[in-house]
Amino acid sequence: MEIFDYEGGICKPAQELGVFLVPAVNGCSHNKCTFCCFYKHQTFGMIPLNEIEGELIRAKKHGAAVKRAMLVGGDPLALPVKDLMDINDLVRGYFPECGTITMEASVQNLRRKTDEELIILRDAGYNDLYIGIESGMDSVLRHVKKGHTVAQAEEQLLRLNRLGIRHAANLIFGIAGKGMGVENAKRTAEFLNKTKPFAITIMALFLPSFVEMYQEIQRGEFVPADLDEMLLEERTLLDNLKLEGTRYDGSIYEPPVRLSGVLPKDLPRMYKKLGMAMEKYGGEIRDAV
Repeated sequence: MEIFDYEGGICKPAQELGVFLVPAVNGCSHNKCTFCCFYKHQTFGMIPLNEIEGELIRAKKHGAAVKRAMLVGGDPLALPVKDLMDINDLVRGYFPECGTITMEASVQNLRRKTDEELIILRDAGYNDLYIGIESGMDSVLRHVKKGHTVAQAEEQLLRLNRLGIRHAANLIFGIAGKGMGVENAKRTAEFLNKTKPFAITIMALFLPSFVEMYQEIQRGEFVPADLDEMLLEERTLLDNLKLEGTRYDGSIYEPPVRLSGVLPKDLPRMYKKLGMAMEKYGGEIRDAV
């Protein structure tokens, strides 16, 4: 039940359809990624507790039943543990039936949290963190100014696993550029096989004119992958994933190609749909080049 008033973009993973959204922060504490268009106009900061509570009161009056909640904002994990616990107390005060509270997070902000702090959050019901990984290649991460290395991401996600905190990996098809899709898929699959996310969410690279990477294209400094290559990238990723019970959702928007299911049991259906898309759309692109 999404009824709140919130200024700014909302990035909600496909797996969280129907989740109750709680305004927590404006913007993103990093806000340097060259591909991101969500928070460029905002200064990062916590939404005042009285405003958060006001939205919870409004939702309660509308009869909302909250089994699962998600904090809204670029990376609410950037907040101090005390602030996150204050938000947690508010949510559970109005909606005691709420189980897990999830959020977007970053490798940088995981690195700033101690094991003890993460355990406090886990025990309070915070879990299922959505981490912007984007790629398993250091060269790509440097290019898009992600702010972490592959090794740092692996270290933090393995730490989450050790502490009993589930995580999902957010990725981007086409982010490595033309001619690099297959290598990027193989390296990213290797990373995912090690870190074992509970879910994988992938979107195709989409660049509004005001983001830095779009300007790189205009200057001829970056050549984006076409649809044909992104479809091949997805097939290569699926070929190389060795995960059990991981939820997968991959979306390419124009033309619309979406694969979703649980790995590995749904792979036959997903391969069939992907093959049809490659035959229908990939062929058209190859003929047009």
